[in-house]
Amino acid sequence: MLLAQRELVSKNAELEIYWRSAEEERQLVAALMSRMMHPETLRNEELRYHIKQAEKVGGDLIAAQRYRDKLYIMLADSTGHGLAAALNLLPINHIFYSMANKGLPVPTIVEEMNWAVKEQSPADRFVAAVVARIDARNRLIEVWNGGIPSAFYVSEDGTWEYRFNSGNFPLGILDRTFAAETEIIQWQQPGQLLAFSDGLEEAENSQGEQFGFDRVHELMVAFPPEKRFDALVEAIYHHVEPG
Repeated sequence: MLLAQRELVSKNAELEIYWRSAEEERQLVAALMSRMMHPETLRNEELRYHIKQAEKVGGDLIAAQRYRDKLYIMLADSTGHGLAAALNLLPINHIFYSMANKGLPVPTIVEEMNWAVKEQSPADRFVAAVVARIDARNRLIEVWNGGIPSAFYVSEDGTWEYRFNSGNFPLGILDRTFAAETEIIQWQQPGQLLAFSDGLEEAENSQGEQFGFDRVHELMVAFPPEKRFDALVEAIYHHVEPG
């Protein structure tokens, strides 16, 4: 009994050390992600965003940078969780802000980010992302989508005017042969660009039912433009945690 008690005390001590280490890493990643998000650039009346991490912190990143009358945005989803996922986002975050701040073309930015992930990350690590540039003066939207669910241009009445499919490999898979192919549209009527990671569609309730894409579509039609974002966020939380 004495030996068993000593072993139990030893294991509890090991668990306490492990828990403290994990908590320190979680706080480190949370602080790192917060700094990478550049909150000052996300305070934009034209932009609404929401990030809800799963059980582990890290992996999802939203960035925005204005250059004159153009707005650059990025939604990135890194493989893995925790510190490994966050570190994978560091190079592309720096590249996005430094190059968007100079008004450089989207393909140039994406190709540089791809090489950074390829060169600096392990072979099994990559980053799915959407990078877009919205040109308000010329009413143009340019989008590169690599591994993220389709982004949409939604009209005021909720119609899907255009679908930006994932037609590219995620960042970090191909080498210098990688060429970023973008899609460009010119909107004819006011609308909104909607982009989300796979976490939205795959959010499950207690019965294992996923939120799904159809619910997103229904909400876009059911609500006016100024209420869609809040309605979507509320619907997701109600689906996952009803009541």
